[in-house]
Amino acid sequence: NRAAQDLARWQRSFPKTPALFVSVNVAWPQVSDPAFARDLAFQLHNAGLAPGSPKLELTESAIMAGADRAEGALRGLRELGAELAIDDFGTGHSSLSRLRRFPFAAIKIDKSFLADAHDKAGAAILASIVSLAHELKLTVVAEGVETLADAALLKRLGCEYGQGYLFGAAMTLENANAL
Repeated sequence: NRAAQDLARWQRSFPKTPALFVSVNVAWPQVSDPAFARDLAFQLHNAGLAPGSPKLELTESAIMAGADRAEGALRGLRELGAELAIDDFGTGHSSLSRLRRFPFAAIKIDKSFLADAHDKAGAAILASIVSLAHELKLTVVAEGVETLADAALLKRLGCEYGQGYLFGAAMTLENANAL
């Protein structure tokens, strides 16, 4: 509720194309509960958010734990206007074949892949993940961006978004509004 209200205010204050978005971590028990979809639909309608601007992040391991039931629930959320992202990609026990089936718009690469990308093998793995995501028409977010060298590497690889202390620490709503 709070994320939807704050995002709606930011979208009104800073109209952009594409619209500003906010990512919210959700757990599989929430997603699998039909009440969650109803609450999400209410929030999207009530706040008047741009389609696709709320981004729901689920960890890879949580998705795979409920994989048999996940596809329908995830498609329903996507149809409501939320985008979906796999968080901590590469750390769970997923099947790449399932990655194609689910309606994800993005993957968030776990920070361990960026930390290991400063040697030849680690760089190859990171580049492969970004390439795979792009072949599947997924946006890529890299976690753990701490240095300008990290950001430069990700830019060379075509990574669309970075998250980490290079860009800023977590902050309160008041600090985000001031920024």
